[in-house]
Amino acid sequence: WHGDLFELYLYKNQLTTLPKGVFDQLANLQTLGLHNNQLTALSAGG
Repeated sequence: WHGDLFELYLYKNQLTTLPKGVFDQLANLQTLGLHNNQLTALSAGG
């Protein structure tokens, strides 16, 4: 199913970190919504 995912919204989840490469399998992802979380930095993919 993840190959068909174009939009992912993770609003208001109190996320503080995201593992490097967490979205690597989402090749068709075009929109990523992360607002209203506690993220302070994001690593480059790969």
